[in-house]
Order: sequence, then C-alpha cells, then structure tokens
Amino acid sequence: MIPAAQYFLSRSSAAVELSEEEKSFAEQMRAVWKTILTNVSLIEDSTDFFKSGAASMDVVRLVEEVKLRTSSCQLQNEDVYMNTTFQDFIQMCVRKLRGEDGKEELVVDYVEKNINNMVIKMPHQLFINGEFVDAEGGKTYKTINPTDGTDICEVSLAQISDVDKAVAAAKEAFEEGEWGKMNPRDRGRLIYK
Repeated sequence: MIPAAQYFLSRSSAAVELSEEEKSFAEQMRAVWKTILTNVSLIEDSTDFFKSGAASMDVVRLVEEVKLRTSSCQLQNEDVYMNTTFQDFIQMCVRKLRGEDGKEELVVDYVEKNINNMVIKMPHQLFINGEFVDAEGGKTYKTINPTDGTDICEVSLAQISDVDKAVAAAKEAFEEGEWGKMNPRDRGRLIYK
C-alpha cells in the first residue's frame, strides 16, 4: 500500500540501465509477452499489455512465468496492473531483482485470531493518509462475533478529529494527486481491475 497522493509517483523515477544478464531476462520476458499477446506482431518497449488484448487470466499467467524464470522476483498481480507497458514492466522487474523496488514496509499492528485452523491477521487501527494510526485519545470499542457473541478484538474508535484528518488527506490526494486529474473512464478501469 502507498499513500494515495503518491499513487503514480513511481513512474517519475529515472530508468535503470540494464546489465547483460538483465537484458537477457528482458528478452525472455519479451518472448513471454509474445506468447500471451498472440495478436501483436512485435513487442516493443511501448507495447501496452492490456491495450494489446490481455485479460486478468493473462496477468496470472505472466506472474507465474516470471516466477518460473527467477525466484528472486516475486510479482503480485497489481505489479502488472501498475506497469502496463513492456518498458515499465521490465524496469519494475529489474528493480525488484536488484532489491531496489522502493516499497516501504507498511507497519501494521495486527490482532491475530485462530479461526477454522487458520491464523487471521486483522488491523485494528484507523487507516489515515496511508498509515495505520490509533484514534485520537486512544479510544477503542469491542467488535463482536455475530455467530457466538464473543469479542473479536478492540478496534480504534474514530473521533471527529480523526474523521477530519482522513477527509483532509483524501481531499488533498484527490485535488493534488494524479487520481483526481484522471478522467472518470480511466479511474473506473483501474478500480475494475
């Protein structure tokens, strides 16, 4: 997760120069894109994965192909959705291979519950401006399991000031960030993906 105001800033960073090994990886990926995008005669740096006819199952296939070729580049589907051109995709993969993907670890205080032989992690703080924070004044309330009436955990109880901060952060991200400048059709397409 990243703060909404920084949503598209990753594209503004300078391109990395590829080593010979990374160029070989890029050519392997070009071949993978070609097998997925059968209607495209030549995969260029500007080729857009989705505009060339790829669908959600193709994203899964691409992610799995990357995993087969290198274990040190663990992609998620959203990595493909956020890097749709071949050049952006390769740059993102190379940064991940080098350990330079720049993703900060999101610090989350989870409540863990053992449910149906699974450990479920649930954040219990407020999510404001890209961070999990306690409610002002530290107020909490108990969430109740509706099936048996037991307490699940205590979650932060947002105060008026917390809501004001969240609204201000969302307003700033919408008015100053790329999301608000994007046309509604493109916004809808990203939400749908």
